[in-house]
Amino acid sequence: MVTISGHWTITSGRPVIISGHRATTAGARRNVSGYPVTSSVPQTITSLRGLIQTSLQIKNCCIFDVLKRYMIEQIKSKLQTSINLKTTLLSSKEILGTIEKITQEIVACYKHDGKVLWCGNGGSAADAQHLAAELSGRYYYDRPPLFSEALHVNTSYITAVANDYSYDEIYARLVRAMGRKGDVLIGLSTSGNSANVIKALNVANEIGMVTVAFTGETGGKMKDACKYLVNIPSKDTPRIQECHMLIGHTMCELVEAALFPQK
Repeated sequence: MVTISGHWTITSGRPVIISGHRATTAGARRNVSGYPVTSSVPQTITSLRGLIQTSLQIKNCCIFDVLKRYMIEQIKSKLQTSINLKTTLLSSKEILGTIEKITQEIVACYKHDGKVLWCGNGGSAADAQHLAAELSGRYYYDRPPLFSEALHVNTSYITAVANDYSYDEIYARLVRAMGRKGDVLIGLSTSGNSANVIKALNVANEIGMVTVAFTGETGGKMKDACKYLVNIPSKDTPRIQECHMLIGHTMCELVEAALFPQK
C-alpha cells in the first residue's frame, strides 16, 4: 500500500481513491518510471481533487465509480432517445402507410420473378447488405431464396468504376445493367443527399423500377427521386439508421410471410 499526502503518482494502474487530502492506491511502491516513490513526485492532486469536488460534487469516491455512473446515464439517455423516436414512428399514419405500400410492391415484384436491389454508403451500405441477406437467405424460417442484392459487394467493380468514371456512378451503372421494369431499388442515406444513390434512383426511374428512399427527417434531394419516401423524423444519424433497420427487418418478415405462409 502506498500513501502520498498532497501529491500524485502512478503505481500499478489500480484505482486511485480520493479521500480528503490524500491519494491512496494499492500496488508496487514505484512510480511510472519504475523508481521507488519519493517525496518529490509531481503535485497535481490539488487540481484533480478540485475538479471532482467542484465539477462532479463527489467526495470520498473512486473516480472509476464516477465514470461508471456517467456511462450508465449515457446508455439510459440513448435508449430513451431511441424509444422516443420509435414511438413517434408508431404514431405516424403516413410513414406506416408508406411502409405497407413498399412491402406490397416487393411482394408483387417477387411474384413476377423480379428482384430487390439495395444501395447506400458507409453504415447505410452495411445496412443495405444486411437487409439484402434477409431476403436472399432467410428471415425466420426455411423457404426458397429471393433475388436480393446490395450493389456495393463487388469491390473490384466498385474500385474500377470509381477510378475510371466516378464514385457517383458506381450504383447507377449497376442498376442499368441489373435492373428491369418492375424490380425494386431501395436507397439508404441518412442525409438524403448521397450523389451515387440519387443517380441510381434516377436510372431506376428511367427503367421503370419501383424506387424507395430511406432517409432522415428532410429527405434531402432523394425525396424528389423516389416513388416512396421513408423519412425518419430525426437528424441523429445513429438513431435514423436504427429505425432503417427496424423498418427493413419488418418488411423482410412481412414479405417472407406473404410469399411463403406457414401452414
